Amino acid sequence: GSSCKVRSWGCDATKASADPDDASRENKPASAEFQIQGNWSVEYAGSNGFPYRGTLQVHETVGNGIYRGVMVLAYTNNQGQSKKVQQDTRVTVRGNTVIIQGSNPVYLLGSGKYDPDTYTVSISGANVLRGENNDTGGAGGAVVITRN
Repeated sequence: GSSCKVRSWGCDATKASADPDDASRENKPASAEFQIQGNWSVEYAGSNGFPYRGTLQVHETVGNGIYRGVMVLAYTNNQGQSKKVQQDTRVTVRGNTVIIQGSNPVYLLGSGKYDPDTYTVSISGANVLRGENNDTGGAGGAVVITRN
């Protein structure tokens, strides 16, 4: 029922406006969602035989468990060339799973073709995510992401 108090001139508007709050208490509060925002260190054991290390900054909430950020990874390839790539990221939190989708890769150091990464990781603790990469070119490998 409504908590609206009926008077000869209508409802008490201040009381009626509180009704949506009653329904929203049934949903999980935002504070229960995993806190992904902030600065993270990324270690990716690339399937090409060399590691990638860098940072993931999750800085903007889009809503409904979706965030935006930037990932920068540095690596030295098998030819001894040092490279650094920046990607925009879309970070989706669904329960215990976090999906980090890279896009728009840009070389900050070196050059070449870089397939955007897609990390599917599980929340291993408040400060650790572990999982796998599966980039658009088919490369994979283990990923560990730790909160800074």
